[in-house]
Amino acid sequence: MRRKITDRLLEWKRGHGAKALVISGARQVGKTYSITEFVRENYRNSVYINFEDQPEMKALFENGTSADVFYERLSYSFDFDIEDCAIVLDEIQLCSSAMSALKPLAIDGRCDVIASGPLLGTVTDTNVLSPMGYTETIVMEPMDFEEFLWAMGLTRSQTESIGRHILERTPMDDFVMKRLTDLFRRYMVVGGMPSAVRTYAEEDNYALVSEVHREIYDRICED
Repeated sequence: MRRKITDRLLEWKRGHGAKALVISGARQVGKTYSITEFVRENYRNSVYINFEDQPEMKALFENGTSADVFYERLSYSFDFDIEDCAIVLDEIQLCSSAMSALKPLAIDGRCDVIASGPLLGTVTDTNVLSPMGYTETIVMEPMDFEEFLWAMGLTRSQTESIGRHILERTPMDDFVMKRLTDLFRRYMVVGGMPSAVRTYAEEDNYALVSEVHREIYDRICED
């Protein structure tokens, strides 16, 4: 499913300088999917670390890791080519030393570094050395109505036309307006969580969407 954050990721890649990218946002808004798809399409090489699924990888950042030490340790854990390479640090809120390492890794610049995780604004570990000034932060939100329309099969040119009608305050065709009103009501029920939208797009079943909502709710309650 097309997400608007892809355009912002491309902007960062083209002109980030010595800055790592940090993507925060609630669980299940599509951070990991958007990042992995972006990296797959825009880099020849990549390393993906998820600190929730791979807690042993926290050792890469122990003892105030410098960039040189990090890359040496990384070479013993992954077979990768450093040329045109992106390093993704997912669930980074679980590894405070990795958060501290974003600054030296960004300054080093051998690889582009993308970190992500939920609730990053609430990390209170006093051992975290702030990477402020060496990171660019994007807060990812659930899918908006335009993204929902794309998932329902409308093209970008169609949603751009709708946007022009809104901005210019010109009326839309009655048939189109009725269709959009129906889709908006569906969006109000399904919401913008990508897994719920995908389920609805594939199954057209509100009961299954409700099950997805419950799973998301339970996971957030765990946090």
